[in-house]
Amino acid sequence: SFNMLFVGRVFNGIGLGIAQPLLYSMVADKSPPSKRGSAFGALFFAGAVCQAFFGLFATKYAATDILGIAGWRFSVLIVVVLSAVVGVLIVVHVEEPNAPFIEERRKQNTVCSVIAKNIPKVFSLFKYPTFVLILAQGAPGTAPWTVFPFFT
Repeated sequence: SFNMLFVGRVFNGIGLGIAQPLLYSMVADKSPPSKRGSAFGALFFAGAVCQAFFGLFATKYAATDILGIAGWRFSVLIVVVLSAVVGVLIVVHVEEPNAPFIEERRKQNTVCSVIAKNIPKVFSLFKYPTFVLILAQGAPGTAPWTVFPFFT
């Protein structure tokens, strides 16, 4: 149903909003300055290749049943499982280099104090028409790309 798809897209956006900055931070922390460009290039290349292959798979099987599950749902299930596996592997194997510093900052700042400190900065962005325009085009700008795969 549309409601289920909408809720799923909201959670997808929240997940990407959390995961992508963490991924970029991890690549920057783990790569020496002279190799960061190559590391980010490899990251974005791998992401583009995976998106292309997933797009081919998802559109080919979207209208068919796989193991009794609608093809498009099976495609999403694959992404969920792979994402969970990668998340677990990161939690288990990646050490945060700034963990003591972060822990100390958490003790000094509460969530409410961080929000109170930063919310004026967020609202100040709305005085820039370009920022408002970027936000305004976001939803309608991405909607067609979710529909195009079903034309193949």
